[in-house]
Parts: sequence; structure tokens; C-alpha cells
Amino acid sequence: MAIFSDYPILAVRRMAYPVCAGYDCLANKGAVAALIAVPGIATPIVVVDTHLNSNTASGAPSTRAIYAYRRQLDLLADFIGSLGAGDRPILVAGDFNVGRDLARRTHFDLRMLGGEASLQTAVASCRIAPRCPVAEPSGMALSIGRGKDWMMYRPSPTVRIRPVALAAPFGQAANGTTLSDHVGVSVRYRIDTLAAPAASITTIASR
Repeated sequence: MAIFSDYPILAVRRMAYPVCAGYDCLANKGAVAALIAVPGIATPIVVVDTHLNSNTASGAPSTRAIYAYRRQLDLLADFIGSLGAGDRPILVAGDFNVGRDLARRTHFDLRMLGGEASLQTAVASCRIAPRCPVAEPSGMALSIGRGKDWMMYRPSPTVRIRPVALAAPFGQAANGTTLSDHVGVSVRYRIDTLAAPAASITTIASR
């Protein structure tokens, strides 16, 4: 996993998931977080990237795969909480391998959309926004239907985040082929400072 930024990266933290299932154990999956200073935004933004255990493709029994998946989501929620993200704006993206499995979706909703993480999905927010164009809609629809790749965010008391455009620049060709087993999707956010914080304090540590 990697996070690229045109703006200064102030700190980085990484975590490898200590529990896994099947072939995924060979991939050393985990999460990486970067604290990024965005010009014009008083509070640095936390960006998190992750890749979670697959289901059938892992080759592990479904009971083992779902156990590993739930534990990874629990650890990811704790990881996000440890970044001090409750007072910071945060962007999260990655291959969450939710798919159409009800048990996975239930735990995903519990830990990512609720609890400490309490994130919002860019796709859901864009659907109800008055203006949020979707480029390459067929590719975006394919990605949404697969339910693997998720782009989420959470504003802070001093920073507002709004998705303003979605795109699938690397989708499916006319002959049905793709560059990857995933559709390449992106979201464009508008980020605004609501009020200057009383003090700029950085608590995320690099390691």
C-alpha cells in the first residue's frame, strides 16, 4: 500500500494485521496512515489506506475467513481511533473486500460507519448531493456492485469535507477486459476550514 501526496506529509504510521486467513496471510495485509498538511486548511488531514482479508479467494474455510475479517475491521477501527481522528478530518480508502456477504457487510457497517470510526461513504453522500457528477458511470456502477473498494471520510469540528465528483478512470473496456481485478475509482473532495483551531497540536507519531 502507498499514499502519494503533492502536499507535505508530516507523519506516517503503519499497521500489519496480526490475524489473517488462507492465502491472504502471504500478503501481510494491513493499513497505513499519513498526516498531510493541505494548503489553506489549518488542521492537517489524516489519510488512511487499507486492504482487508478476502473471502472465497483466500482459499480458507468461510468460518475462518469471516473470523479474520472481523478481527481486522476491529483492529482498523482501533487504529483510526488511535490517530486522534476524532478532532481531525479524515479520508479512508482501500480494498475492504466486503462484497455481497451479509456477515461482512454487517460488521463493516458496525465498525466503519458507526463506533469510533463513524465514517461516511463518498458514494452515498454524492447520491444525495445537488451537484456531484459521476464520470464513467458504468465503471462506477460495476465497482459499487462488487462492493470491494470503498472511499470514506469524516469531517472535524473545524474542517468540512464534501465529495463533489466521482470517477472510474480505469473501468471495463468494450470487450469486457479490465486492467486489474478491480475497477480504478476516485473521488474528488471539497475541503473547507470552518474555523481556525485554538492551537495546532500534532499527536500522531511516525514509526
